Amino acid sequence: MKIITVKNKEELTKRLAIEFLTSLSQPNATIGLPGGSTPIDMYALISPLVKNNPAFKTVTYCNLDEAISVDGKIKSINTLLNHHFYHRNNIRDEQRFDLNLDNAAEFEQFLASRGGLDAIFLGVGTDGHIAGITPGTPFGNRTFIDKMTPMFKEIAQQEFGGLSNTPDELVTAGPKTLMQAKKIVVMLLGEAKADIAKQAFFGPVTEAIPASILQLHPNITLLIDEAAAAKL
Repeated sequence: MKIITVKNKEELTKRLAIEFLTSLSQPNATIGLPGGSTPIDMYALISPLVKNNPAFKTVTYCNLDEAISVDGKIKSINTLLNHHFYHRNNIRDEQRFDLNLDNAAEFEQFLASRGGLDAIFLGVGTDGHIAGITPGTPFGNRTFIDKMTPMFKEIAQQEFGGLSNTPDELVTAGPKTLMQAKKIVVMLLGEAKADIAKQAFFGPVTEAIPASILQLHPNITLLIDEAAAAKL
C-alpha cells in the first residue's frame, strides 16, 4: 500500500487530480468514479484539461453505487456526477455506464466486456463503508442490491434532503468487484476519518469494516490529509 500524506484538502485535491488524469491517460480505460463531497473540487480542477479533450475520447466511466430518493427526483451518485463531471465536460452517452437498480445484473457483463475496471476512486465512511458496501457484507459479493442499514441511512440522508426521502434500497458494486480493479485510489479527509483510517488500513481485515479488504489489494494508493492521518 502506497500512502501519500498531504497537509490539507487543497493539497489532497491537487494530488487526486494527478492520480485521476494519469488513469484517464491509459488507452481505453474504464474508470470507477467517486461520489460524495471530497472529489467535487477535483472535478472542477481537472475540467479544463478533460472537456472535449480527444486524448480521453476512448475512456469509459461508471459509478460504483446508486440509490434513488423516495420521491424519485434525486439519484445520489449520478445526479452529482452529471452536475460536476459528465455535463461539465461534454462526456458522451456512449462513454458512460450509469449503474442503477434496473441494470445491476448487466454491470458485471459490462465490466467483463471492457476487460475490468482499470482504476477506481473511493471514499471511506466513518463506519468503514466503501461505495454502498455496508458493514457485514460478505467479501465474496459482486454487484448486488441491498437494504440500507439505519446507520447508512443516517449518513446518506443529506444527499436526499432528509431521512424521510432517503430510500431503503441501493445498488452497489461488491467487494469482489472492487478488488478486481487494476488500481484503487482511496481518499481520506478530515479529523472525523482518523479512527476509521487506522481501523481500516492498519487493523484486521474483517467484514465488519468493508474498507479493510482494500489492504489486500496489490496496487492501492491512500491519499490522506494530516488530520485523517493523526492516529496512524
